[in-house]
Amino acid sequence: NAIESGTLGYILDDSISDWPISEAEELTKLALECCKLRCRDRPDLETGVLPVLKKLADIADASMKSERNSIFAPSHYFCPILHEIMEDPYLAGDGFTYERRAIEAWLEKHDISPVTKQKLEHFNLTPNMTLLTAIQEWRCQLASQNA
Repeated sequence: NAIESGTLGYILDDSISDWPISEAEELTKLALECCKLRCRDRPDLETGVLPVLKKLADIADASMKSERNSIFAPSHYFCPILHEIMEDPYLAGDGFTYERRAIEAWLEKHDISPVTKQKLEHFNLTPNMTLLTAIQEWRCQLASQNA
């Protein structure tokens, strides 16, 4: 029910402040599929389970790498959904900027703001080129400092 109603984030462990919601939903759905009573209703390990787990592991690895580089990043460089430094920042109808893939996935299931929880006036997304440029410049500076 929590997945269908978009409230999974509310039942996750509060001691972890930065759950990657879309990945947690995907893993939860896979776990529920694996719990089906009849074997034939469960996903195949090789074609259904392992590819999803590999993808989630790759996302976690990328997140860990970016986390190492994000220690001194300004807070507005982080996506409010993913809690990662944005690579493709988009401005949503609530006035907040999100990682494009995260806000698109959110909007597929919700009509409220991920930040304010208020109903969105529109679902138009606009590239935030100013923020993108600032993040790219920050990354270049970080790379030159680490070189």
